[in-house]
Amino acid sequence: TLPAPAQAMAWLGRWSLSYYLLHQPVLIALVSGMSWLL
Repeated sequence: TLPAPAQAMAWLGRWSLSYYLLHQPVLIALVSGMSWLL
């Protein structure tokens, strides 16, 4: 088995696309909200 840091990296790599797709609208909303407030 892989050492713990390597396992974490493999897990992140496996889920990076779905994570990115889920968080992209959230990030855009945060940025636009901040620019609207400031």
